Parts: sequence; C-alpha cells; structure tokens
Amino acid sequence: MIKLTLAAMAAFAICAVCSAEDKGRCPSGLSTNMSAPKQAAVPVFSDPNKKYLGTVTLLTAISDKGYVCSTQVIRSISKELDKKAETAVREWHFEPARRKGHTVPLAVLVEVNYWTTKTGEIVSDSPKL
Repeated sequence: MIKLTLAAMAAFAICAVCSAEDKGRCPSGLSTNMSAPKQAAVPVFSDPNKKYLGTVTLLTAISDKGYVCSTQVIRSISKELDKKAETAVREWHFEPARRKGHTVPLAVLVEVNYWTTKTGEIVSDSPKL
C-alpha cells in the first residue's frame, strides 16, 4: 500500500487537474511558508492624479506549458482586491520556463499594484514579475 502525505496528495490533485485539461505539469511541493519582502517598494507612476494604494503579492504556480495552476496570496491589501488580483493572474498565459532546453513547471511571485484616483476609483497597473 502506498502512503501519501497531505502535501503530496494536494500536489497530485493540482497536477491531475492541469493534466486533465492538457495544461501541462504543475510544480509540486510548493512552500506555503514563503513570505514577501517586509517593506514593499512604492512603484513609480508618472500620473499625479493617482495615489499608490498597495501591492498584492501572489505565489503563482505555472505549468510547463505556461498556464497558471494555482495562486496563493502572500501579501494582502483587502479580500476584494486580493480576489481581483487572483482572478486576473489565473487568466494569464506565460512563456514556459526552460531548463536544459526542456520546459519546466515553476513557482514565481507576482505583484499587482493598486492606485486610487482623485475620484476614488481603484485601478491597477501592469503587474511586475
């Protein structure tokens, strides 16, 4: 009988979902202990009508075919903005990472910056990888 740890079962379940949809292999064994830098650098934005609100940092698992397998919020602003950032990132498609000429699954930190306008509208800029 084969014994699997909870982490191994979760990684297998994620990989099975990606493979079932032919989105490739997802990275396994992601560390949920990863933390974002304590002090986020305030992004430079040239529009004087916008004020920096904050950054949502996501741990993003990317398959060997460039599809987003999963996201996890590492640095939060609010539940609403965290959800918007996760929803947007899950729709992206990345150029697959390569090692020795072969595509490989990868985990990266993705930052989504938010700004407020003079009218109070919340907007985001282009995320930084």
